[in-house]
Amino acid sequence: MIRSVAILAALLILAGCSKEPLHPELAAFINAEHNAHPRMSIADVYKLLYQAEYGPRHIVQNPSAAREYLSLEAKSRGPNPSQPLTEACSPDGKIVRINLAPFLAKNLSFEKLFRVLEESAAEINGSDAELRATWKKVGELIEAFAIPIPKESYQEFTRYLEENKYPEVHHSREYTTEYHPAYRVARKSIFEKHFPELRGGAAR
Repeated sequence: MIRSVAILAALLILAGCSKEPLHPELAAFINAEHNAHPRMSIADVYKLLYQAEYGPRHIVQNPSAAREYLSLEAKSRGPNPSQPLTEACSPDGKIVRINLAPFLAKNLSFEKLFRVLEESAAEINGSDAELRATWKKVGELIEAFAIPIPKESYQEFTRYLEENKYPEVHHSREYTTEYHPAYRVARKSIFEKHFPELRGGAAR
């Protein structure tokens, strides 16, 4: 009898070890982003996933204002060749953040960049249901201790999201102070189409 119980326990342990990891692509993506930006908060995680879902959709709302602000923001930041030109903005790597400081350092065309944003906005069709589903997966990863985010922070921020119908948000103050983000979100394939000389380049 004791031997049978021991065998059963061993089988259960083996079954648990062979279980597929929970949302591995999403977990790897969030962990990589957290390693690169350890001061990021729950709001910054959500902003990343929001951008991955909707891309630069604000472009289509007021193209002339978006074009002017792009030029002003880039020039106010100044060039920085040490910063990566692009960084992954979605778990599958198809959406990227294009950092303006290294873009300026490479003396690339902001007119072409704006066309990238316009085409990306037209092509990326975000889904409220998909964003909510992805955010639920974040909660499941936190419960499983698969990503370094406090459960309480997630619960509090989720209440805010539900009350406000999952809105667009700003970066946290800590993130902004530490990393001075200045970028635009686009589809990687469209960026590489307009800037073929950078294909396969700096995306992390």
